[in-house]
Amino acid sequence: MVNETSKSPAFIARTQADQGAQLTHPDVLDADVTWRSAKLFTAEELNFDTSAAAVNWMNNLSRRTDHVQLRPALLNLKRELELIVASERTSQSDRQLAEEIRQWITVWLQNPGIFGDWFELRRNTVEFVRLFGS
Repeated sequence: MVNETSKSPAFIARTQADQGAQLTHPDVLDADVTWRSAKLFTAEELNFDTSAAAVNWMNNLSRRTDHVQLRPALLNLKRELELIVASERTSQSDRQLAEEIRQWITVWLQNPGIFGDWFELRRNTVEFVRLFGS
């Protein structure tokens, strides 16, 4: 069972928006930035507006050694990415990128020690290059 206090304000807002709620206040973004600032990643680090930004973040993640501390944060991020992938309001390209990042996190969670090598191999696959470029 997911601990309700571990869900970010953005996670909660997206869930509400997907169910039809009209969110008009920038307070959601402010609350999310504040919430994330207390976490292991900054809001800027988690801004995956391009595949290059996502790749850069994952490269940095593969070099980190605080695996035990990262695990809960990555599980939460994976859940948020699953919502993005499932949302009909998300563009196809954003869903593809969110699904790709979700896959990366899944592999990291399974074995962070081999993640760096796996990630390098993944980036060289025909599928990855077709979807996101080199």
